[in-house]
This record gives sequence, structure tokens and C-alpha cells, in this order.
Amino acid sequence: MAKMLTYLGSKSQAHTLSTFHVLQFADENFAREVMQLFTIGLVQLNTDGTPAVDDAGNFIRTYTNDDIMEYSRVWTGFIRQQARGNYEERLGLTNNLDPMTIHIPFRDLFPKLGLNNQYVGDKYMLCSDLPPRSFLRAGEIGYYFYEKIKRDVHHSPFHFASGATYRLLGSSYIPESSTLKVVNRGSTYLKVFELNQTSALFRKLCGKGNCTTALSVTLDRSLPCFGNECFIDMIQVVKLTGKLYYEYVRPACINFPFYNSGSLTVNLQTGLLQCADSRMAGAVEACCSPTSALYNSCMFSGERVLHSTAKARCNARSMNLCSDLPTSFSRGNCWNYNGNYWLNKTCSVSILVLPDGKIAIESNSTSDYPQEMNTFFRVLWINGSYPSLKENSCGAGLCSIVGQFCRCNTFVVDKAVFTSIPTRVDVLSLLNVGGVPPTIFDNGTYTLETTTQDGLWVYQASRTIDNTTIFKVQDDFGKPLFLRNLQSIVYVRTNNGFFASSMIYGFRNPPAFYDAVANIGDAMYETEAALDHYIYHKNTAPFIAMKLIQKFGVSNPSPRFINAVSTAFQTGSFRFSDSSSSSTDFGTGIYGDLGATMAAIILDRESRSVVLDNDSSYGSLREPLIKVIALMRSLEFKSSFDSPLIVLKDLQAKIGQMAHDIPSVFSFFLPQYSPPSLVQASLSSPEAMLLTHNIGLMNGILSLVKYGYV
Repeated sequence: MAKMLTYLGSKSQAHTLSTFHVLQFADENFAREVMQLFTIGLVQLNTDGTPAVDDAGNFIRTYTNDDIMEYSRVWTGFIRQQARGNYEERLGLTNNLDPMTIHIPFRDLFPKLGLNNQYVGDKYMLCSDLPPRSFLRAGEIGYYFYEKIKRDVHHSPFHFASGATYRLLGSSYIPESSTLKVVNRGSTYLKVFELNQTSALFRKLCGKGNCTTALSVTLDRSLPCFGNECFIDMIQVVKLTGKLYYEYVRPACINFPFYNSGSLTVNLQTGLLQCADSRMAGAVEACCSPTSALYNSCMFSGERVLHSTAKARCNARSMNLCSDLPTSFSRGNCWNYNGNYWLNKTCSVSILVLPDGKIAIESNSTSDYPQEMNTFFRVLWINGSYPSLKENSCGAGLCSIVGQFCRCNTFVVDKAVFTSIPTRVDVLSLLNVGGVPPTIFDNGTYTLETTTQDGLWVYQASRTIDNTTIFKVQDDFGKPLFLRNLQSIVYVRTNNGFFASSMIYGFRNPPAFYDAVANIGDAMYETEAALDHYIYHKNTAPFIAMKLIQKFGVSNPSPRFINAVSTAFQTGSFRFSDSSSSSTDFGTGIYGDLGATMAAIILDRESRSVVLDNDSSYGSLREPLIKVIALMRSLEFKSSFDSPLIVLKDLQAKIGQMAHDIPSVFSFFLPQYSPPSLVQASLSSPEAMLLTHNIGLMNGILSLVKYGYV
């Protein structure tokens, strides 16, 4: 699929710019076809499969070209895994068997606005909201991907949980879901965080007596820190005994790319200065004194800390955070770190605004290139108004004019959306930031104050409804969600500072899965979030229902039939009642349950009624390959003793169809195809597209019957 739809090896615009010095957008093919062909289709549908129309009677498109461009950036970075020793491959060393992996340097790291003005990452909790040392915390599991966590760890590359989860690495100390910011990965140069055997975390991972090496361990209760565990802000890999390692898998969470708490960081290898959110563990300390500079003495290779932790570590050495990159330094026992260092300087994020309202985050890494070479993405401007060179002279002085762009400084205002208890509908429609499950925090931090009749739980950290309040609710697809009572707005400000009078142009702070260091795990979470945009779309149920009904023998199902199957897909349940009034239930009650969906198809009266066989428009044509197989079975075809292997050779050319030999991503025929004789009757016959090969099919059938071979 990745090769046919050309997103294999697709690279972000930022990567092609920095590597090849050319402007090239991400490949858009798969981003288009996954919507058109596999999930939501071209026009909006009612539950019964009929097209929805606007007030003028026109069909309503499900997506735009801008949606395609935004989603195309989700599908960057996918590459084949390396070949392995126990892998059987006939075509050299290309690994076409294992799932693809994500190469982070190819990945697009900027926010992505998707269908229905929803960002990829909306309703995910903020990473900065996680309590300190969340790698020791337990809490409710699965409020985002609650159906996915039931998978065995072998079948899911990442275990989606809100509590602390550790995955067995075995004898390898290289993390699989996070990036190790070191120069050399050789064991001689790596310092791994080794747990003390008296640590509660060690006992939990190791079990009683000899280590049991469970494939995945999720904490069922919060654990106290021990020793150096109490002095770190993040963790990647922990060592137990000998050569036994576990990796901490951080739960899915997002960051805001715009913030007021910016502090400057510097990369020692490149000298590149970058603004980072000081609330995140994105760099390490760079400590200076009048006579010396000590960059860091880390707890483990690749460690990163909060800005406040970096400052405290420097003060403990009677030093201060460096204001500039010093000329002399000592990097202690983690000399091979090649990430960023905190400096004692504040910073803010500036943007470039295109004439169409798209923005780009200015970065020093692209300062040598024209402004149009930046990665521009959509944002949701309040009331659709934004600084424009043509319309308002870049906000009448709020922003500076740079060519065709407006360059603007930013300021973030966070406030509560509700000040009193809202309704469930309002919570789902107006809140876009996820909340950390209250059970993860220390006892007494949050209390369940109220539950409402419409299924809303209200957790408060104070006596009032404020921006720390967390609501628990179940959405329209049955997913339980925690949502924080927060609205984060990015305003354009003047160069001299922020004033209330300049709160004219603003947009919703867009979520992004990446912080100062991009990880494979975050890219996987982002991909899952994008897939959920397709799966949990109101078009998906009727679209899938129509396609499955057609594949199971009814080319022109009635709206009633489609509605029944669509409802079974949405509710995850189907009840069949026979003539004796007894009933049988199918499904798990979870959205998208295919057991319930298939039962609704097979047991519906339009599938079982023999009366409909008299209707010439009922049913469907058999596909050519199915005709051949059915004929061979009816003739009780058997292979000869000297030719035991049955070879169906060149059937694609002879009859127009062969398994695993589709001519294009559109398969062998289009689901909405109508032959000329059925167009006026508004009937479809998808398989009729292959009737042009009917002569070859009939000749083959006659040859098989008469001579025993084709």
C-alpha cells in the first residue's frame, strides 16, 4: 500500500529544504485515497447512505484540497524496517513483511488541521499537565485508545495507557519509541539509568525473586521514588540486573507550539539557538561561573530536564545557567550528549502570516532561505480575521512587513471556557484540550464534585470551576474522555509588548505531538490520532456499510438496509429476531464492531428473502475470478498426478482479474459504476466494469469444460 500510494519514504518539506535545498511538499497521494476510497468518500452521507445536501440542494464535500495537504504531512517518515536474520525474502534485502517504521528526520513535526476544523491531537492531554515523575504514577487506563489496549503487546508497537507503562527491551539498551540524543551509541559511551534493587520500581518490574521479565508492565499503583529517581524529570531506559532493560512508554500527550514560558536553548554541535517551552524537559543544564563552565553531569545518557531543574542543578554547584555559549566547558560523565542546553535567556515565538491566513513558525534553521520556504500550516483565526498585507497593512502596525508576509510576535492567553457546570453537549463541542485523569495525581488533588444526569463528571482542584477543572464524558462514539476546562488563544502582539488593546487577531493554540526532541512514539501517536479522524467521522459508518453490502452480494441496497448496517457499525451491536420471536444479540457494543456489522448484513431480509430473487435488479454479478473458482468447484476439478500444483496463470490479462494483481489503487472496478443500460435507472453494477473481458472468460470456461485445461 505504501509503495503503490507513494508515501513510502515521503519526506517533510523542512527535511528536503535542509538536506537538498529545494522546496518540495509531502506526497499527497495516500492522504487523498485513504479518504476517498477507504473511509469517508467524496460527499457527506446520511446514516442511510443517501447524500446530504445544503440549502441549495447541492452535495456537500467531505474534504478539501487543503485537508489533503495537511494530512499528507502525517504520512511522512515511513520507511521499511531493516532485514533480519530469520526473515525469508526472495527479492534481496528489502523487508516487505514487517510493519514499516518511522524515520524521525523525514517526519513533519508541525501542527495539522484536519477534517471538520479538528486538529490532529485535539482532546489529548497536555504533556506539561502530567504530574512530576509520572513514570512512577498509576491511574485510569485507556481513555483515548481504550479498545486498543486490549491487544497483546506482540501485536501493538505501543501500549496506549495513561499510567506508567514499561516495555521489555531485553538485552538492548537502545529505546525503541524515543530518541537517544548521543553522539555514539556504543555501550562504552552510554550511561544507562540503573535501578537500585531496593527501589519500588525495581521490585515492580523484576517481580519477586528472580526477574520474571514480563513483556509489558503497567503500574497498578503509584510508587515512591528512591535515590536518583527523585531527581530526574524524565526517563527513557532503566536497567535491572545484568543485561536486562525496560523502556518507559510515555502516554499519548500533546504540546502547544506557542507559549509565554520560552527559554533559549543552544546546540553545541551546530551552535543553533532555539526557543523551547521551559515547562518541558527539552534540554540539559549549561552551568557557568566566572572561571569555568560545566555543561552537565547527567544521570543517564540523553537525559533532559526542565528549565527550573537545570537552574537548581547549577545553583547546587554554586554556578548559574550560562547566558551565552561559553568558550570552555566540561561535560562530565555524559560528554557524548548532542542535544540542546538551557541558557539563562527568555524568548518568544514569532510567526509569518501568508495572504491566505496560513502561518509558519519562524526558526533560525531556515534563516538562510526565503520566507516562502518555511512550512506553512492552517490555523483557526478568531472570526476569520488575521493580519494581511493587502487587507489591513499587517494589522495596521501590529506586525512588520516582510515581502508578501506579515511577521508577528505572539502572546498566549489561557482561560477557562466554563465558569459554571456545563452540559455534556457543550463540553464535547467547546473543549479541545484533554485532561490528565485525576486518579494519577496525589490523593486530594482532585475531588469528584458533581455528576450530572446527562453523563458528565466534574473534577475540581479548587472550589470554583476554573481552567484546572477536568470533565469526564463519553463522546457520541462511546469513547470515554477526560477534557480540561481550558481555552488557549495565541494573540498577535506588538514588538513592544502585549496590550489588551492589541487583542484583535488571534487563533486557537494548535496541538502538536512533538516537543524539543521528536520521538518515534510521538509520531506513532500522531498517526493513530489522524486515523481516528477518518474512523470516527460521521460518514464512515454508512460508507463502510454500503461497500460491505455490495461485496456480500447486493449491488443496490435500499436506504433501510444501509441504515440498519450503519447503525450496527456505530453502536457495535445487532439484535436478530426470527419468526418465533426469539432473538440473538451480536457484537460487543463498541463502535466499529465488525461482528455486529456482518450479522446485520447477512441476517437482513434483503439478504435472505427468496422473493427478491424475482427482481431483475436484485443481487450482483459475480466477479470473473469467483466465476472461475465456482466453476472448478462445481466440476469437482482435481489436479493431475504429474501436475499437482494448480496454476492460474495470466488471469489478469485473460479475464481481467487475479488475486494480488490489482491494476491500480482503485482495484478492479469502481463501487459506483453503472453500465450504460442501468444509468437511467440509477442502478449500480460494479462488477460489470469487467464485462469487457467476457470473451476471454467464456473461451476459458469452454476450454476448461471441453479439454480440461485453459
